[in-house]
Amino acid sequence: MRESVISNLKMSFGTLFGFLFENYKTKPVTMKRFALLFLAFQIVLVSCRREPIADFYASATEVGVGESILFTNRSIDGIDYEWDFGDGYISTNYNVSHSWEESGSYLVKLTAFGKDGFSVYSINITVLQTYLEITVEEYYEPFYLVPDVSVRVYPSIKDWEDETNLFAEGTTNANGVVVFEGLFPKRYYIDVYGPFHDNYQLAEEDAGFIETQVLKPGFYNEFTALVDYYPPPAGRSSNNTKILKQMQKTLKITTDPRSAKERLMVK
Repeated sequence: MRESVISNLKMSFGTLFGFLFENYKTKPVTMKRFALLFLAFQIVLVSCRREPIADFYASATEVGVGESILFTNRSIDGIDYEWDFGDGYISTNYNVSHSWEESGSYLVKLTAFGKDGFSVYSINITVLQTYLEITVEEYYEPFYLVPDVSVRVYPSIKDWEDETNLFAEGTTNANGVVVFEGLFPKRYYIDVYGPFHDNYQLAEEDAGFIETQVLKPGFYNEFTALVDYYPPPAGRSSNNTKILKQMQKTLKITTDPRSAKERLMVK
């Protein structure tokens, strides 16, 4: 379509130029004829320019921290491209995906560079903070909230078992609650440990005791971490208690052979 228009304009220009040239043989060139010739030249010149038009599609405009967005380039007549994601990260790829490590509003810009200029297109992306509120409660004594215990957040059950790639750690307050922020919209695995409490035996029986739901970005997600209580034997130091707890987690040792379900039925 565009090539046809340009061809027609060139033909029109050639016809006009030929007309003026033929008349030039018999008539002197006037300002009017010169203006017509110049105008035709400008039309052809403008029609031959190929200025780019920047455009792209984003798979989402609202995500959580760490959640990726796919950006599809739909620019016209571009040769080179530059993406600016508003967080200091720049890319020159044609199509890109990107995630943000902090919440906020980001202006994503695509600049398309062409033979005869450049064009910019931009949209706003909102990155939401994700919260996880964990309440630690005794399994054998429901509604007994456990204060001052360590709560660790792991990205996978393998990391939970091996104690690797710790994502976050906190301590419950007087109400048995600890809140984490800056999490990704995914599942996490919760490790609870205190001098007389842990969730290792419960996790052995059912991973659901330590596995959260997929967190929703921009929401206050809640999770109740149930734990077992172990009365302190006389004469055991806090250091020995810690070592025993690690052995329980690694070797699946428990001081109560009954399952969690059996213990609940006895209560």
